[in-house]
Amino acid sequence: MGGRIRHESKRGARRAKRRLGLAAPLLACALPLLVPWLPGQERGGGRARRDADDGSETPETIDVRVRTRAAKFAREVVRFEAQSGPEAQRRQSPFLLARSDGRTTQGMVEWTPNEGDRIVLCDLAPDGSAATRGVVSEVPGEILRPVGVLDAQGRACIFWTELVDGAPQLRGAREEGDRFSAPVTLTSGPLPSMNVEAVAHSDGRIYLAWETETPPAPGSARGSRDVVVAAAGEDLRLGERVLVGAGRFSDLDAGIASSGGRLWIVWVGYGGRDYDVKLRALDPANGELSEVIEVSADGASDDLRPALAAGSNGELWVAWDRIENPNRGESMPTMMSTSGGEGAIGIEVRVACVRDGRVWLPRSTFREIPDGVVPGAPLLSTGGGIPRLCIDAAGRLWIAYRRLERSGDGQTHYTFPLLLQRLGADGWSAPIEIEHNVTLPEQPALARAGDGVTAGLGVAPFRADVTAPSEPRLVERVAGPAALHFHPFGDRLDDPIVTGESHFEVPVGATGAGSWRVYWGDLHRHSSVSRCMRGTEPTPSDRWEWGRDVHLLDFMALTDHVRLSDSLANRNLDKLCWLYQSPSFCTLAGFEWSTRKYGHHNVILPGRLSPVVATNISLEALYSRLRPGECVTIPHHSADVKFSNDFSKVDDRFTRLIEVYQACRGSYEFDGCFKQAPRAKAVGRFAQDALNDGHKFGIIASTDHGFGQAYACVLAKSLDRAAIFEALVSRRTYGATTKGMLVVLRVDDAIMGEQVTCTAPPRVQLQAAAGVELADVVVFRNGRIWRTARRRDSAIHNPFAPAALVVRLPLRPNRSRAEWTLEVSTATARFEPVEDRRGCATIGESPGWSLRGGTATFRWPSGYSADSECAEYALHLHASEDAGFELRTPAGTTASTFAELLQRPMKFEAPGGECTLAIVPRDAAVDLEHGLGTREFVAEWEDGQLQAGHAWYYARVIQTDGEIAWSSPVFVHRR
Repeated sequence: MGGRIRHESKRGARRAKRRLGLAAPLLACALPLLVPWLPGQERGGGRARRDADDGSETPETIDVRVRTRAAKFAREVVRFEAQSGPEAQRRQSPFLLARSDGRTTQGMVEWTPNEGDRIVLCDLAPDGSAATRGVVSEVPGEILRPVGVLDAQGRACIFWTELVDGAPQLRGAREEGDRFSAPVTLTSGPLPSMNVEAVAHSDGRIYLAWETETPPAPGSARGSRDVVVAAAGEDLRLGERVLVGAGRFSDLDAGIASSGGRLWIVWVGYGGRDYDVKLRALDPANGELSEVIEVSADGASDDLRPALAAGSNGELWVAWDRIENPNRGESMPTMMSTSGGEGAIGIEVRVACVRDGRVWLPRSTFREIPDGVVPGAPLLSTGGGIPRLCIDAAGRLWIAYRRLERSGDGQTHYTFPLLLQRLGADGWSAPIEIEHNVTLPEQPALARAGDGVTAGLGVAPFRADVTAPSEPRLVERVAGPAALHFHPFGDRLDDPIVTGESHFEVPVGATGAGSWRVYWGDLHRHSSVSRCMRGTEPTPSDRWEWGRDVHLLDFMALTDHVRLSDSLANRNLDKLCWLYQSPSFCTLAGFEWSTRKYGHHNVILPGRLSPVVATNISLEALYSRLRPGECVTIPHHSADVKFSNDFSKVDDRFTRLIEVYQACRGSYEFDGCFKQAPRAKAVGRFAQDALNDGHKFGIIASTDHGFGQAYACVLAKSLDRAAIFEALVSRRTYGATTKGMLVVLRVDDAIMGEQVTCTAPPRVQLQAAAGVELADVVVFRNGRIWRTARRRDSAIHNPFAPAALVVRLPLRPNRSRAEWTLEVSTATARFEPVEDRRGCATIGESPGWSLRGGTATFRWPSGYSADSECAEYALHLHASEDAGFELRTPAGTTASTFAELLQRPMKFEAPGGECTLAIVPRDAAVDLEHGLGTREFVAEWEDGQLQAGHAWYYARVIQTDGEIAWSSPVFVHRR
């Protein structure tokens, strides 16, 4: 099971080796384990193969830039022959135990398909040989993040998180000779306990630190995540719990160390704007807790995934990932943002030393790199380095973490190699990179081994110098501003609707038969598993935690691309979905099914992540693998010119909702809508087009890629999978770009999402509420504005969406043998093509626009005929109101401006009849500068003009800050 080392013979590698002070030769590398070779990644290098019909994202689709502060080290690469085979391909979550006899024991989770997870152990001898030690958990389960520690008798004690009776709980087992005791469940109940760490203390006992959920306080609907510590007895049963981290929001991801007779606990606390690393001591003799030490104290960033190690002189070393993201939580796509959130996402691994309650940073040896930053990685993902620390026999600090490596096309072809570095008087050593130590981003294993250290999934022991330790140079940390990180909620965290402590209540009907609550969710999120964002997405665990904490979601689905995943990744996604479920946070299973030919669809499931359906089939074939009522399929970015949805192929039994808005891109409501997505140019594929085609879709908003946020809101009886899923199937939903907005539409006795038949003129009722002043209220009927409330009725150019330059022809134009053209030239405006996807019946070559420089030419070919639906041809236009145009029509040449064509469309004679040229900004009257003077709106109208037949209504409201909410339609049949 061992592997053979092969060293690079390059001069840079030898130089790096001398700088590290490593003895040669290095010890053998043992047990090199691999997860499955990741999709899109070729073992021999080169470009990843791309399926022409896969519909995957491209770097041009979404620009996510990552900045890493890195020094130009000569990196040593340790190469070895990687173990292959099914066992190696299903192992993950490694941990290490350093035995007193010089052996190192490695544990890991091994997944067996159709059975489950087991924790397996192997012994690693100093010469690199390995021997299987045994299985900790004979009965397979759903296991997360195992850790190991040696007790006072040298016996290995293993602890982990496992799904027990539908909730994540802690379990443990102790080594007994060559076997392990039967696993013991250490926590219980409906509330989750997870992410355990363990340490052996000087009093001979083992102590555990983990995160659990505290029930909501009286009058609140939302619990909090807290960090607790307890001692494990001889039977591993836990003693009295001590609450260590218990802020108003979430306290997560604890680490624990023993030093100076006290226990030290590090964790991450979310304070409402950002995550920060915190540290405090517990005296187990008397239960006293020290004051909290703010280790990161960095209001400009999220500080995550802390690691803790105790030094030989009483100091504590802490490492963490620092992520500075200027657009986190924005509903506005980056390209439209006006909040000042510009620039790359900054990602660093940082280290600090805590002595006598003061925080010190290793002094940087590079002018351009701040103190405390580990400068070895050329690039990190937004999942961070996920660092691990240990102290070797010479007292030196070592760190292991993962970097992002791109190759081939740089999109789906990337990995997360392991780096190992040491801190000394001359700063950080050049990194050692352990080749083939490739996994999805997860915390590496790192432990002291004899007079060296052992690191990695494929274990690489290193012998360090046995000379006296070199003391690193430190400078005292200066705390940053407390509230600097941009957050769209700003200081609205005193609003219980925003925080989730309270919810809007909506009456079921006029009879007062109970009420629904409004729950806030996101049904479209991606993680690093999707492998379509060049490695920049966070881990699945990050996504669940950020959704609950930063974006304050009540429910969420992680919908990674099924094509870009594999069986182990899908297994982990399914497991994590259930492990992150709690009474305050409902998690839903889902995946994204994406093709160029049939568009992109999210599939939401009420139970486990099954079936996961491949993308090399038709939409009809996808439906054949699903069951109506047991799934919800949701098309998104429907009018994107590259990934549009063909609504003629969509089945309403499965597709109950449409995603009208993405925080990633913008709106797909209709052509010319407020905040229209820049690539939404496929006429006939917008949400209103689907409704006009007769589809009965409810409306939601969601996020997609990146770090923004938009919301899918449901009216449900309770916050659980069954109730949330019932609301989705029933289309009892609305979409919103920020929390605190409410829009409820009723027609007669039907609420949004429902169908109603009426013989008398229907009564349309609207209730809306906003977090700030309302600017615009509209009720649409059959794609036209039916009722509106606006302070001003003047035409105000919408800066967020293009205007439409439209040629309108006579209805059902006669077939004409004569060809004619129209030219529009400008030096101050910009044209963009629009693709007509309405599928109208035509004869002969179709008319249309062509672009060349600053001239747009509309050509009507001879012999062409079309029905009335295709008698309008549009081109997108970006221009100021004083932009000038020269117009050449069959009737002659004239000049005009944007404002003139906006107010007075030009009519001209052409073969076949009179035509019109107009500029149509369909949302032109959205005036954010002049609000309605209220945050609430209630109205009722009677529609005496509604003709017999089928119709639909929906409402849209806009705040003065540009945030939007859309109700689902009510579908009406007038007899």
